[in-house]
Amino acid sequence: MAIMKFKNYLRAFMLLALTLTTSAEVSFENFVVFGDELSDTGNAYKLTNYEYPPSPPYYKGRFSNGKNWVDYFVEEHDLCLYNYAYGSASSDNTLVPTFTGPKNVSVPGVFQQVNQFLEKDCKKINVEKTLFAVAALCADYVFTLGQIDAAEVVERVGNSIKALHESGDAKYIFISPIPPVDHVPAIKSLPTETAELIESKIALHNKLLFQFLDDFQAKHSEVKLYVLKNMNEIIDHMFEPKILKELGITVTDKPCVPDNGYAGKDSIVCDHPEEYVFFDTFQALNTKIYKYISDEVTKLVWL
Repeated sequence: MAIMKFKNYLRAFMLLALTLTTSAEVSFENFVVFGDELSDTGNAYKLTNYEYPPSPPYYKGRFSNGKNWVDYFVEEHDLCLYNYAYGSASSDNTLVPTFTGPKNVSVPGVFQQVNQFLEKDCKKINVEKTLFAVAALCADYVFTLGQIDAAEVVERVGNSIKALHESGDAKYIFISPIPPVDHVPAIKSLPTETAELIESKIALHNKLLFQFLDDFQAKHSEVKLYVLKNMNEIIDHMFEPKILKELGITVTDKPCVPDNGYAGKDSIVCDHPEEYVFFDTFQALNTKIYKYISDEVTKLVWL
């Protein structure tokens, strides 16, 4: 009888342990990414016939002087990458059409990227071993100079997340809010009223996004959402003098490539790109900043 009770106890304990197992313990094999220039590992480059962003001075189609956070994340965790992110992408290009490069080549929004994945690669992967990412997206507000309803943008982002779950059976999704843009050179160069409008719309966007995600998670316990809710704190911490010194960064208010690479390989480049936070006037960042971001995502997903 004692042995039977012990077996029942052991069985119950193992069941409880299994129930409490977090998705951080999932052994991910694939990483599927949707987003904009912060996550693009060469899609805009291919779309523009390898003209933009020009390489050099940009690194192999990345909006950076080196690898971006997706590169670092995939390498660190030995993941197979399926990247659909495009530089300058909006939430949905039927809502906000966006373009990249000096020739203004149209790029697919995140909703279109998700549909491309569902049509092309969805059936190739094991979703039980796949981490999805929907990251950033400030183009909706930059391209419209803040003249757009944040609720409508968040609705489009929500449509992408719902499509991933309903049509792609996604189980694990990382979502990043839009990072603060008050440091971005292109935003700082705008009239104060316009810059403040963009910043306020982004703040509202993030608030509405978190509300949507909380509601979605409550309705879908079978899905694990990894939400980088402390994005503002991460950016603030990154700009602390101590951290900047550790990263070897000395220039925080100017771009290394002032013309955003529009002059191609003839674009003027600063003497020490590794010392600049911003590689150009928009969201092209120093590769060391991307490594910092990748480490923060790792903490969220695995720790």
